[in-house]
Amino acid sequence: MVMLTWASFCICCCAVLLLVLDRECAGQKIQGVILTTSKDTRAFEKSIVSSLKHLVDVDTFYIVTPSATQLQEKVGKDLGPRVKFIDESIFPFDWRNISGVMIETVREKGVYPLTGKSQFEGTVWGRVGWFLQQLLKFYAGKVLNIGDYVLLDSDIVWFKDTKFINDTIVHNGVNTTRYYYASSSQYHAPYMATLKRISGMDLYKSPDTHRSGIAHHMVLSKHVLDDLMLTSEERYGGLPFWKILLNESALELTCRAPRNGICGAGSTLSEYELYFNYARQKFPETVQLRPLMWANGPAPGLQFWPSGDPPELKSDGPKSHWLGHRQHEIPRIMVLQMEADGAQGYDFVAYHGYGKRRYFELVDPDIDALCKDKPPPRNTTCSWRGYEDNPTVKATRTVSDWFEGCACYMATHQSG
Repeated sequence: MVMLTWASFCICCCAVLLLVLDRECAGQKIQGVILTTSKDTRAFEKSIVSSLKHLVDVDTFYIVTPSATQLQEKVGKDLGPRVKFIDESIFPFDWRNISGVMIETVREKGVYPLTGKSQFEGTVWGRVGWFLQQLLKFYAGKVLNIGDYVLLDSDIVWFKDTKFINDTIVHNGVNTTRYYYASSSQYHAPYMATLKRISGMDLYKSPDTHRSGIAHHMVLSKHVLDDLMLTSEERYGGLPFWKILLNESALELTCRAPRNGICGAGSTLSEYELYFNYARQKFPETVQLRPLMWANGPAPGLQFWPSGDPPELKSDGPKSHWLGHRQHEIPRIMVLQMEADGAQGYDFVAYHGYGKRRYFELVDPDIDALCKDKPPPRNTTCSWRGYEDNPTVKATRTVSDWFEGCACYMATHQSG
């Protein structure tokens, strides 16, 4: 008979527990939430197809939109049962709540000159949809009755299989899921001002480099979000969390009062920044940072086409290196540029409708981690120019070979 020492018994128990947690994690799924409108349909169609293909641990995708029936009729039949269309009218607020609450908050403050035509009022009315979508994202879990979920911007297209669930750990005696988070170099002071007042916590003090949570997607853990809401509501005497968000956004917009101007160029709230910093400080056990190769822009229909005769390798930062096309050509060009981006090595690209070029917000340590062992581009323009129009090159080199190393080259040769 084999006798186990107490230490051996503990080691065996830990090993069994870790095996159980690993198995739980392997079969674990989360939900996805995407907000979209009719103006984003072109990018959204590509986005949802890529999400279904590459987001390996997302079970169901909830598409929240003001036109659920129309969108489902247009694209839903080809997407299958994992995609559910939700009309945003089922949420407890709409665009009228947004403008009314924000303007009334400033009126009660009594400092900013409200005239009915002030810059603040014009900004609120013009950006009401931008504020509304942030409330919808925060309340999606409650309204849809789902647990943890990943928010996904409707204009991002995924090119590689990507997981959001890192592992399950035991924290304070409770099984806790740790999720992967990408980050960016973005810094916008008004976001930091509002997150501090809303949550009572300052910006997370990173030991190495500033990291923003604005990376066009983010997992929201239910118990972290519930704690954020409860903590904020207690700080504000029971005021609903969504009103707190709007109140503080409105006050930050009017930070120059009694002058008529506004602060933050109209942007004073970021759901990604608020949650990311709160989770990293109060629930660090739920956050695992990971580098992803991603970029912003351009808008659908723009194609990287560097100048020069003969063409040569150049940065994709300048607007002048992106070629526009007529409306009837946009679907074809969009597919071509996305094929190029996938071959270049991107995990995802956010094809913003306002983008006139490509730009990066990767932090330097992530670029180093992603690109340190990548070979540089070889005899290429990192575009279809010089490939599609050169029969000799096309006959002797694959698309993958032509675009190899291009994402890292562009990330380290930014200009424009």
